[in-house]
Amino acid sequence: MAILHLRPLIAAALLFSAGTAKAWTDAGLTPGVTRVRAVHLSEIVVAANAKLVSCGLSPAGAQAIGTVIRAADVNATRTSVNTLYLSFAQPVPQYTDGAMVADRARIRAVYISELRAAVDAAASWPCPP
Repeated sequence: MAILHLRPLIAAALLFSAGTAKAWTDAGLTPGVTRVRAVHLSEIVVAANAKLVSCGLSPAGAQAIGTVIRAADVNATRTSVNTLYLSFAQPVPQYTDGAMVADRARIRAVYISELRAAVDAAASWPCPP
């Protein structure tokens, strides 16, 4: 994990240790209005990893997201959230449009909203034994 990711990970771990949902950048994503940005995906991965670390589990990993968000970035973020769910013996979330395969696919606000909701739901989970 890159050094740059440690500070947000520690801050997010403190939030999760208190069972608090994360405050997201551009909290109210509006389809067709709010532009999906790399920070939206990065925050989701950091928050998922923070929950894992706050319970003494290994982080799901980190990913480098460029300035242009690709389908592969959304899929990697979904994988991080799925790892969180599986680590807590929870069924993985169902995602709109399933696995994205084309890097020219339009990245929709609903993808980010679903991932955020999934991570927010995990905030109050007790740590596994």
